[in-house]
Amino acid sequence: MRRGFKVLMWVVLGPVVLLLLLVVAWVASNGRWADAAPQPVPPELMPQQVTLPAEANAFFDAQGLLAPLGE
Repeated sequence: MRRGFKVLMWVVLGPVVLLLLLVVAWVASNGRWADAAPQPVPPELMPQQVTLPAEANAFFDAQGLLAPLGE
């Protein structure tokens, strides 16, 4: 009886302890303290305006995506 109780405790408490450790690890890695402070985006990385006119776009021209006028 005593041995059966010990096995039952390992079977029940083992996965519970593992699940608890998993939850603690998840909370530790996803908390506000785990992230770096936000930094402002440098001006060099800000989106730029398109400087290429639509009729000189080599990507669309190479794929034939520009339809003739009127179509």
